Amino acid sequence: MFSFFTDYYWKPNAVFEEKEGLSAGTNPAGSTAFVGQVSAQLASNRLDVGEATKKEINIPIDFRTISYHESKFFTILSSANPEKFEWVNTTTDSFAMLDKSRLVPGGQLANGTKTMIGRGTYFGGMIYMPGSVRSYGKGTYLYYTFGAETEFSVLMFKDPEKK
Repeated sequence: MFSFFTDYYWKPNAVFEEKEGLSAGTNPAGSTAFVGQVSAQLASNRLDVGEATKKEINIPIDFRTISYHESKFFTILSSANPEKFEWVNTTTDSFAMLDKSRLVPGGQLANGTKTMIGRGTYFGGMIYMPGSVRSYGKGTYLYYTFGAETEFSVLMFKDPEKK
């Protein structure tokens, strides 16, 4: 048995260095988009993920995006082993076929719904923005700065059995 959970950590934004962060792509400003996580008391009793830089995090909450700036505490997904992760394309319909044990957890909503880390594409695939993947009765969707998506990527641990 192996453990994926030693391969990543959440680094406080105040001491975060870009070389540690797992890139989710490029944000609209042309900067590297990282996966950030905000604490429950700031985000309507939830622990959830969104797009982050060292100075700001944008979290999708109830079909709108809330921004928290560096004066607030948030963390950024980091790893000394970025090669152990991969972005896997999926859809609302095909998500059920993924190996759930390899999904990277993102947090939990106030109602107990677990979230995973995902990203969506925007502007013809030139921009990749991280967000919160959530499963509901009708399927699994990505919630991010640009709304809800049925086609997205999820962050997964690479299968150690495959070379």
